[in-house]
Amino acid sequence: MTPFTAYPRPVRDIHQIEFSTRCNLRCVYCPHFPELPRTKEDMTEETFAAALDLVRFYVRQGTQTELSLTGIGEAMLHERFVEYATRARDVIGPQRHLIITTNGLLLDDKMAAA
Repeated sequence: MTPFTAYPRPVRDIHQIEFSTRCNLRCVYCPHFPELPRTKEDMTEETFAAALDLVRFYVRQGTQTELSLTGIGEAMLHERFVEYATRARDVIGPQRHLIITTNGLLLDDKMAAA
């Protein structure tokens, strides 16, 4: 028995959903700096719905333990951030962790309440 898992491993959950590849900072340690060669855009409704369908499937299978709404971009830049985060919470339920990583620049009282 080796300490390594055989590949390809079966997919058992959706680890993260990246709402946006855009960012409102230019941190020198980030892959965006000086320029990550990919389009800076927001996730479409169709892509988000498809991702949530997969999360829903793994929740039913009992293998989805948490979901991270993060990526290289700043998720809160997406105009539908609160709606998408709410829908993600509805799908994974209250017992699983919903993780959001942000630089905090858009986190005001209204956003925190939402």
